Formats: sequence, C-alpha cells, structure tokens
Amino acid sequence: MSGIGGIVYFDGQKSTRHLLIKMADAMNHRGPHGRAYLNRDNIGFVYLSLLNTPESKAAIQPRERKKDNLTIVFQGRLDNREEIYKATHLPLPFEESTDSDLILSAYLRWGTNCCCRLLGDFSFAIWDNTRRSLYCGRDHMGVMPFYYYHDNNLFAFASEIKGLLCLPQIRTDINKNRIADYLTCLITDSKSTFYSNIFRLPSGHDLTISGNSSFKIKTKHYGKFTPTVHNYKTGFEFQEHFRLLFTDAVRCRLRAINPIGAYLSGGLDSSTIVCTISALLQQELSSPLHTFSSVFNKTPKCDERKFISSIIERYSFVHHPEPLDDKSPGPVFDSMASREDEPFFAPFFISPWNLMKKAHQCKVRTLFDGHDGDSAISYGSGFLNELLYSGRLIRLIKECRAIGNNNTVQSTLRTLLRVTAGCCFSKLQFTGLRSPAQKTLVANNHLLNRSFAKETYVKERLLHESKLIGDKGLSERTIQQNAITHPRQQLALELFERQAAYFQINPVYPYFDKRIIEFCLGLPAEQKLSAGFNRRIVRESFKDILPGSIRLRKEKTYFNASLNKGFLKTDRKWFYFNLDTMNEAIYDYINLQKFQNICEKLKSNPENAALDELCFILRCLSFSKWLSLEGGLKN
Repeated sequence: MSGIGGIVYFDGQKSTRHLLIKMADAMNHRGPHGRAYLNRDNIGFVYLSLLNTPESKAAIQPRERKKDNLTIVFQGRLDNREEIYKATHLPLPFEESTDSDLILSAYLRWGTNCCCRLLGDFSFAIWDNTRRSLYCGRDHMGVMPFYYYHDNNLFAFASEIKGLLCLPQIRTDINKNRIADYLTCLITDSKSTFYSNIFRLPSGHDLTISGNSSFKIKTKHYGKFTPTVHNYKTGFEFQEHFRLLFTDAVRCRLRAINPIGAYLSGGLDSSTIVCTISALLQQELSSPLHTFSSVFNKTPKCDERKFISSIIERYSFVHHPEPLDDKSPGPVFDSMASREDEPFFAPFFISPWNLMKKAHQCKVRTLFDGHDGDSAISYGSGFLNELLYSGRLIRLIKECRAIGNNNTVQSTLRTLLRVTAGCCFSKLQFTGLRSPAQKTLVANNHLLNRSFAKETYVKERLLHESKLIGDKGLSERTIQQNAITHPRQQLALELFERQAAYFQINPVYPYFDKRIIEFCLGLPAEQKLSAGFNRRIVRESFKDILPGSIRLRKEKTYFNASLNKGFLKTDRKWFYFNLDTMNEAIYDYINLQKFQNICEKLKSNPENAALDELCFILRCLSFSKWLSLEGGLKN
C-alpha cells in the first residue's frame, strides 16, 4: 500500500523539504513507484506511490486544487466513486477523476461531514488554506492507518510510527499504561500507542485542527454503524439482498492493474470470496485468480485440504499450496520485530506472512482476506438468549440440539444449561461473581512486576474489562456490535497492513464493507443461526456456488498444535536462545518468578503447552526485542 506523511506548523514556521525526505526514507518500502513532496509555507506533504488501481496511474499526489486553496494527500481506495462524482458535480470526466479528486470535491460539498459519505479503505489529510485548518479522516474499520503527533507548534502525521520517530521534534516518552495492557493481553482503546505523545486516529473518526499558535484539535466519531431496517418477509428476500451486497463488495475491490490473489483456507469466509470471484465475477478479471493456502503434511489436525480441494475441483484458478510444517517461525518473528514500531502480538502470523511472500513472487498486489467474517456476519449466538427471554422454549431446545454435532441428550442439555446460566449470570453481575473467562483475564495482573502493576493501575482496568467479556445474556445485535467495534479489530488490521506493505500488497476485506456490516446488524437473529448452522445468511445466499462440504461444515479448525510445534519443536533452539538473551530491562515490567515457571512448563511438556502461556512468552519476546531496537526505551 502507498504511504502518506506531513508536517503542519501553526506558529508561522516554514516547512522544509529535508524533514519530508526523512519521513519518506523511513517509509521507503511503501513507495516502490516513486515519491513526491509538496511544500507550501507552513505545510509539507509527502506521498509514496504504489500503483494498484487504474486511477492510481493518473493520480498526482500530493494534489493541489489552487482555485479552492486546498491540498490533499491520500492513501487507499474509494468504492462509491460514481455516487460521489454525481453528488459533487466534479468538473472532470469521470474516467479522469482520481480518488483524491473525488474526496476534495466531497470536502467542498459537505465540509468536515464528508467522511460519512465515503465508502472504501482510506486515510487522508486536507489542508484548507482559506480556513487555515487541517482536516484528516480514516475509514470506518481502520483498514488504512493514520498516526499523528502534536505539540504547541506543530502537527505531524504518517502512515507508520517510524515516519514520525525520524523527526527531531518528536518526543518519544514511553506509555507505561500501554505496556501494562499489552503484557496482560488487555485491549481497551483505539487511540494510544506505546509512545505517550504519538496517537492513532481511531477507525471511523475524523480530526480537524484550526487556529494559529494555540491551535485546537477536534476529533469526531463519524462512522457509527447504523443497522439496516429490513421489511422482508421471507428468507429468500434476505438472501437475495445479501448476495447482491456481498458480490458488489467483492467487485469493487477487484479494481486493480495487477493479478488478484485470495487466501483460501477451506473455511466458510475465504471460500465464499473465492467462489464469488470464480463463479460470478470471473469475466471482470484481466488475468487468472491466484489463491494461497497453508497446508500441513505432518500436523493433520491443522490441515484443511479436504475442504480446499472441493473448491479447486469446481473452479479454475492458479492455486499455491504452501507447506507450513517445517517452516521456522523464528526468522519470521525476527523479521516482524525489526519492522514493527511497537511490540506486536500475532502468534499465528507465520501463515499469512509466508503466503504474502508467495503472493509477492506472483506479482499479486491485491490480496483478498476473509479475516473475521465471523464478527461481520455473526455466529448468531444471541438468538438463543432471545429465545429464552421470549419464552420460545421448544425452539430453543431444538436449536440447542442442532448445535451439538452428535445430537445427544447430554449435548443438548449442556448447550441449554450454558445459555440459561449465561442469561442468569448476566443478571447477577452486581454480586461480584465472575465467569472462568473473566477470572482468567483478571488473573493476568499477576504476570506483571508488582510495583509496575500498581504504578499503572492495570488491575482496575482488567476488572473493568472483565465485566464486558462474552455474550452472556446479551441480544444478538449487541453481541455483534461489540465484536465489530472492538479495538482489537483496528489493531489487527493495522498489523496486517504494515506487514503487507513490505510485500507491496494491498489486503482487502469484503466482509468489512460498511454495507455488509450494517445489513447484518439489522438481520433477524434467526437469519444468522438456524438448525444449528451459524452464519446462515452466507450459507443460504451462496448455496449454488459453495461446495456442500463447506456450506454444511460446522466445525472450525484451530492451529494451536502448529503454533506449539513451530516454536517448541521446529525452532526450539531459536526460542530458548531468545529467552536466555532477553533485554534485562524487561524484568522491571514482568513477574520474574511467574515468567520462569511458565518457561519451565513449556520446556518440560511442550506437546501440551497452554496457548495463553505460550502467547504470554511470545509477547515478552516481542517486547524485549522492542526494548533493544532503535525506537524503544533507548530513546
């Protein structure tokens, strides 16, 4: 993906190009097709180019519209181009209108309310010289990144934190609360970073800065999802509408000048994307679709080839299976640590990392990903709560029976008891009772050095967050709203985007299309869960193009065994060498005794390593490497 950056002074100081060059050098991997700078008095913008869409070939950025005193720098993809073009009466032929042209026209038409009119993945900054103000925006889900820094004199922004750390004016004080949250696996906000003075613009937010030496920053949440109001009476009507929306969400992301690729895991989400492209949109491709799958010859419980093969046999595309059994995760971890500006948490990232590497070799620049279609569509678990609350007990028992794969009385009773207990438990939260998941999260407080935990008040945040865990007793819409808007979504997308940028790849997520999310938020719960099948709307809408083995699949594959094998067997030497050579500063943050106990457990019984304990050690390793690298506490 391309990259953007900029500096705006509000004290009369002039912008200088050498600082923009520093920013571009730091993010050089984002601009394989060149870079451009613009200096005008107190502002300086930089653009790093990755040509991907037809419009990007004609785009000149940073873009000036002199007659309106506007300058823009933009990265991303606008999906409702024709709608914006017609609404803003842009005085250019549609075919010659770039995405940045359309966003400038949207700003002229709607001002700082323009972001809610835009569909796509984007982040941008517009300098309005008439108003002496800067307006910045980020897409609804946060697919495109935007980081910023400000003090009394300047505002600086960039696609990556490294684009800010290179500036001499930037203070790099460490955010200890963020460190405590990270080490305890706590994700509570979408704004903070590991640096106290560097921030994210949260997904679905815009930002306006105006004034002179005492400028003010105003942030607005424009991107709240509004559930679609449905008046349909039959399941077929819901399914037809969803099929049209999803097909269009895939189609608008096919706008590319290079080969298109897609992950193909064998799960429902990625399979639906590949089948939609292959069966419904094949004529819109200029070259064959490439698909990429991780396969496991020696870890059969992680292997999904029996599902993948059912699609390969039905459709024509270029398939690339990548064996993962003997791939060493250590070098991938080291590579990510050297590139990341913050400690990262991505235990299973070796799979997409290797697949992106292969996609890059195939000259793919747009890569479809079914990431977390579970949250976008929803499993429909809240339907069971709604059945209980409404007294529809016969239907509830039927659904509980259908959910269990073996349909036994024991399985049915177990599911029924879980739903009933969850609904009752939600009414008793004030008693101080906690579920096992809540107890586990709160117990993470003991992973930290006691004085550090006390200094950062992490226990209080863990207690607060624990009350929000799970879907016990909640309505289906509330469960889905909580899942799709959780800060973890933005953090995951940022990590994927940064790593993809090194492979000159633009990841796209049709399930995270705003129209899809709002449609599903408005769906009746039984369109998501029925007869034991979750995500029913997807299964029924595409039943003519999805292989039956995938459409009727209930079980989900987990890759814990592959993770354990990779770090504790295949790369055992790397793992324990890195543990032995960790930056000693880490012991000011973690509970040393707890850390050593977990290490001993992993060493003595690697086959049965607990996922949460291995993940804690991996977080410690990432944090230690960050401490040792330029940009960590060394500053």
